[in-house]
Amino acid sequence: MNVESSEDASNEIRLRHRVLNAAMLLLARDGLTEDLLFRAAKAADCPLEKAKTFFRSAVDLVLSLYARFAADLEARVVEFPTGTVSERFEAMMNAKFKIVAEHRETLAALTAALLDPRGKIGALSPHTEVIRARVQGVLDAVITGASDGPDADSDALKRTLYGVHLGLLMF
Repeated sequence: MNVESSEDASNEIRLRHRVLNAAMLLLARDGLTEDLLFRAAKAADCPLEKAKTFFRSAVDLVLSLYARFAADLEARVVEFPTGTVSERFEAMMNAKFKIVAEHRETLAALTAALLDPRGKIGALSPHTEVIRARVQGVLDAVITGASDGPDADSDALKRTLYGVHLGLLMF
């Protein structure tokens, strides 16, 4: 890859982030609207056709936000302390709360959609399965790295902790 194409790729990434950040501000202010992608592109000074190469719709913007949260949480796994499942889960939740803290208004605007399991951006919808799997991977790290983690299959504990995680975020 030459320097010019590397610079172009960096500019593309920055532009995508600008559109996503603009969408988060608009979501916090106006909630989820049909014209979110158009308004986010305009606010980010990005041509709509270019924004559509990053995101096909408002749903894609929201799913990208969820994916950003999951990636940020994955990056913090190495910071979790050694200790019990409880101690490691507490560290995970504290990390998650720090990640979403500045986006409380955005998440509040999405609450109804988050709770709809049939909606495309519902926390338990098929469309968010990849993001759930990423967070469950973090929970797997919490459990397997714990001093009191189960010796056998931990799927039931992982599902329980995922439910507790969602409950705490909604609370």
